[in-house]
Amino acid sequence: MNTDIKAYLGNDPFIFVSYAHRDKDIVMPFIAALQRHFNVWFDEGIHYGAEWEMDIVDHLDKCDLFIYMITDNSLASQNCKDEIYRARELNKPFINILCNSDITLPREFAFRYGRFQMCKLDTFSSYESAIEDMIRKSFLFDVVKRSASETEPAHSEYSESKCEDSKCTDSKCSMSPTEAFELGEDAYNDEDYETAVRHYTIAAEGGNGDAQFSLGYCYESGLGVAQDEKLAAYWYRKAAEQGNADGQFGLGYCYDEGIGVDIDAKQAVYWYQKAAEQDQVDAQCNLGLCYREGIGVKQDAKQSAYWYRKAAEQGDATAQLGLAWCYDEGFGVRKNAKHAAHWYKKAAEQGDAVAQFNLGYCYDEGVGVEQDLELAVYWYQKSADQGDSSAQYNLGLCYETGAGVARDTKKAMYWYKKAAEQGDEDAKDALRRLSKK
Repeated sequence: MNTDIKAYLGNDPFIFVSYAHRDKDIVMPFIAALQRHFNVWFDEGIHYGAEWEMDIVDHLDKCDLFIYMITDNSLASQNCKDEIYRARELNKPFINILCNSDITLPREFAFRYGRFQMCKLDTFSSYESAIEDMIRKSFLFDVVKRSASETEPAHSEYSESKCEDSKCTDSKCSMSPTEAFELGEDAYNDEDYETAVRHYTIAAEGGNGDAQFSLGYCYESGLGVAQDEKLAAYWYRKAAEQGNADGQFGLGYCYDEGIGVDIDAKQAVYWYQKAAEQDQVDAQCNLGLCYREGIGVKQDAKQSAYWYRKAAEQGDATAQLGLAWCYDEGFGVRKNAKHAAHWYKKAAEQGDAVAQFNLGYCYDEGVGVEQDLELAVYWYQKSADQGDSSAQYNLGLCYETGAGVARDTKKAMYWYKKAAEQGDEDAKDALRRLSKK
């Protein structure tokens, strides 16, 4: 080992370099080049397969940036694995240096750490040029103070002005995680999803909870990046664990539907509850359903109605339908036809097909509202056009009997047939009856 290269031992910000001792001929020259810009700590005596020392733990805890030198040796080293796990446990800013582009990353490593920024060392003419390129492209180096004896490169000067170019990924813009997230939002709104993902990734790795949720959503939906449910769940969890309500809902939904994780109804309820308590409307609605059906939690009618109301008052159509059902059935609230019709109407006006059918029925029978057959037909039609079989049957019945609309046997048969094709037995009977006339 080159004895001129010494690890930094001061109290200023520094980089921790993780490597395998067998790779010293590659790693030491790189560290020497890195030290021309930054304070760098490395284990000067690390041996392949040696015991993990507490001195390493101490420097891992204190470092401001973690760099992992990837080689076949380091991938096989338990010491390096322990250092990586510790760095991620502490949520340290993380950069991978792939020393040889021919290295095939193990599947587990690629999944857990392949998303972090990576430099392919052998694609540069020199270590210095590789480092300069990384400095230009990664804001992560801004967390590490430059050596006092060196002149700071211009890119490290922090700029208060936000770059206006939503496609810019150059770190000389000195983006903070918040600024990177805002650029990601601008790109997303412009439907430039690839650029959005790049900025979300920068912000997410910098700890921005909103970006972590947005990145998770992009991975779940395959927007700007290959769809990956496990990465979706990973980023939702990152957001959720720092209190982001959307992230908590997203993680709860993953457990609810088995997206990137095993289905776990209790975990779903746990995260829905966390998000619902922060007024996350989707979580409130889903929590209402969980309490209604006893999914992941003991059935509780009052809690169901409570959470449905919370979401309904925020305008969620599904929750409005759920709350209307509670009033219709007297589930967790006192039965009240007027309140049921009120909430059916709220949901129906937002296009919910079931609510439209139920509101049509209310007007048809005068339940909770004054009877109005024309309005009944109007709402049946809205629901039938969306494929609701019950609405299709009732609309056929209206045309057959002339209730609220001019009698028309052909239209009656048309709607009966639509419902019958979905298995509605009453519609099948009606078709047989009319066909005999």
